[in-house]
Amino acid sequence: QVRPDWRARLEQSFSRGFTVAHLRGRHAEVRNPRRGGHRGVLVGRVEVVDQERGLVGVRLTQPVAAGDVLVIYTPWGQTDPLRVLASAQEDGVAAAAGQSEPGRLTLRVGERVAIKDRVFRLSSGRLDSFAEDAVTGRMAARPVALHARLEARPGLPARLRLRADGESIEVVGAEPLETAQRARLNSGRARDAVAALGGTPYRLGEWSCDLEGDPFLPIGALKELRRRGLAELDARRLRRWRRNLDPAALEASRAALPGAAVGRAPVRVPPLPVILHLRLDEEPLLAPGVAALVLDLYPGDAVADVAAAVERLAAAGLPLRCRPPEILFDGGMPWWAAVRALPWEAVYARHLAHISAGRVPAILEYPLQGLNALTARLLGARAVVASPESSLTEIAALAADLSVAPAIGVEMYAFGRQQLMVTRDVLGAAEGLANPDAWTYLELVDAKRFVFPVEAGPEGSVIFNSRVTNVAAAERELADAGVSALHVVQRDLLPAERAAFAAGGLRALAAYASPDRSTTGHLYRGVR
Repeated sequence: QVRPDWRARLEQSFSRGFTVAHLRGRHAEVRNPRRGGHRGVLVGRVEVVDQERGLVGVRLTQPVAAGDVLVIYTPWGQTDPLRVLASAQEDGVAAAAGQSEPGRLTLRVGERVAIKDRVFRLSSGRLDSFAEDAVTGRMAARPVALHARLEARPGLPARLRLRADGESIEVVGAEPLETAQRARLNSGRARDAVAALGGTPYRLGEWSCDLEGDPFLPIGALKELRRRGLAELDARRLRRWRRNLDPAALEASRAALPGAAVGRAPVRVPPLPVILHLRLDEEPLLAPGVAALVLDLYPGDAVADVAAAVERLAAAGLPLRCRPPEILFDGGMPWWAAVRALPWEAVYARHLAHISAGRVPAILEYPLQGLNALTARLLGARAVVASPESSLTEIAALAADLSVAPAIGVEMYAFGRQQLMVTRDVLGAAEGLANPDAWTYLELVDAKRFVFPVEAGPEGSVIFNSRVTNVAAAERELADAGVSALHVVQRDLLPAERAAFAAGGLRALAAYASPDRSTTGHLYRGVR
């Protein structure tokens, strides 16, 4: 069932002549042939025209509020959009804003208008504000009821008890309260301070207050108690929904993996070889276990720069592989032909053009490689890189399919940011932040303050996940699942992580896994 307020929002959002008849079950009336264009919602008709002063009177059939954008359809065309303002007259519009009942509205127009012309609302100020609040997280469609109780008396610290969603906490002030001389706290002021919950999913429900002996509690201190309480409440609610690995279930899943023996004693798995990803200007960290290097190439990388990096990295004495961009247009084929001719040990194929039979061995990577082992055999791949969307069970199934002779190896990303999007737009160019001739590192911050790294270059931009994928602690599980090599993206390492990796290899990165910094991705999807 659609609530009336949401029905109005949906109706205002529809365009191209579509109606909300389907919400009422009249599916044959979904499209109105007489409203083929985007005319918005009919809000009234013109009933009075004052040509000398350029004023028209509109009889409203629906309420109009400040911020609404109206347009009048006339036999000679439509008028320019008119914004309803709260003031009596501004920008050529006199508005009676915020009527609770349909009434009349006076507009100032410069075009020719006739009586009975229809007035449409193109956009609603209230709904635009609602949408903005919903997108930026300033409101919640289903708020969580927060019940609060405040206890305050002179000589003792203030106590604030919060209860929501089955969790309850108590926060205590740092200092004992003094007796108020003038600014006495009352229940109403305290309630207003606690109820200021903008930007949170909570809405104040039950409220009780025990103020004894006129305690002096500044509003700022009370809001700080509320902030501390909400932070702890959020943490508890989040921990309740986090996956907790049951040791018994984990051992059972290990026993089901290929090559696992039920009840066998734990054995130390030899470190899996590490494949290190670099950009053109990076020097490799030759950490323990690094068995091969990979150059991540982006559109616009000059062939001469790539050749210079290949020559420089040859001094490391390790196999060097190429990872070209997954988007390759016809105009980029000469570039790829020149890059492919360089002395690569293998190519990570993410586009069909990267596969060249009889030339450089191909290692399939997402999106060419999903969960189907048949793709790798048809394309003659030497190995595959498991999709970042794969769980541990899916990786095991893929490795089992590929283990049939001739065996094909399975690789997996162990540390690095997952790529979210590639675009040909150069982000930051309009703001002057991006260098049109070189790659620039930027950051996108969303409404919840998550930071998404961006690499913007001459021919596009790449956006990465806000957190790094770190499955270094799951090396044994990955080895049992059939993974033969693990990838580490060097540029995603923080200074402390670089030092640990250089000294101890991949296993040293397991200590840096944290909810704020990293994620295990989909590896344990389905594990409770």
